[in-house]
Amino acid sequence: MQNSNFYCISSRVENSGKLYGCFKIGPFSENQSLTFANSLRRTLLADAELHLHPFIFLQIYGIEHEFSSIQGVRESVLDIIANLGSIRFQKIQPITKPKIAFLNFFGPGILQAKHIHLPSGFKFVQPSQYIATVEVDGVLMFKLFFSPHWFQTEVKRSKLKNLFLIHPVSIIEKVNYTIKAEDPMLRLRSNASIFFEVWTNGSLHPQKVILNAINKLLLEIFPYSQIISKSLAKASTLPFADNLALEKLLNLEISNFYFNFEIYLFFKKNKINKIIDFLNFVKKNKIDALSAELKNFYHFIFSRKIKMH
Repeated sequence: MQNSNFYCISSRVENSGKLYGCFKIGPFSENQSLTFANSLRRTLLADAELHLHPFIFLQIYGIEHEFSSIQGVRESVLDIIANLGSIRFQKIQPITKPKIAFLNFFGPGILQAKHIHLPSGFKFVQPSQYIATVEVDGVLMFKLFFSPHWFQTEVKRSKLKNLFLIHPVSIIEKVNYTIKAEDPMLRLRSNASIFFEVWTNGSLHPQKVILNAINKLLLEIFPYSQIISKSLAKASTLPFADNLALEKLLNLEISNFYFNFEIYLFFKKNKINKIIDFLNFVKKNKIDALSAELKNFYHFIFSRKIKMH
């Protein structure tokens, strides 16, 4: 890619609460645009870690199983679980620990999403979203447990009874892209740019989603540069072989890289501010203790033959 650019062309909030964003990436030389666009689209649609809601567990007062019925409530427990699963939440702050939302609703009335008392850091995309109809003699009481992906096992092992898992839904609704040549008269031999269109359900802005996907894609590809470098050149001819460039890389701030919030917490907890801090940490600890994303980052750094002394 030559003279790389990434910027937003347009964005809007649609009537249904969905978010739309169009982004220009490029220009790329020759057919590289198609290769990159396909890879990025597949990453967006296939990688669950990029676009799933936090795991949500439901506990309904007085209910033992999902096939039960609730007196005075028109919907069955299965219908309520399905309606709760369709609610779209927007995270104002990243989830670092489990949080609880609760509801005590007395009939008669129509229960909507706005009646649920959410914990701090959450808000509804559509507060008027329908959940259930409660009759005069009906009472519906439940709790929602929001947990990060890494905390799912701990919640399942807890002593809380009658927990129902509300399966997370994809935040990404649709992804399209168009490739346009900088000079249409030259067709395939011309530099081309990618115009990426992303629709989300309103929980995340399309720009954050696409930046996460680009970061994930690059971290997956970088480790292979080590294998390619070995076959094409000797260690002495690799990039960063001179001391000045090596010193600049080692002292590069971690904040220059795009990681998720949990990894930034990991860096802060272990006082890792620069790449050299990260390499020193790996030297003292086993690499197996790192997450998959951090392992890829580590292999990317070492693909340049950086050795700690």
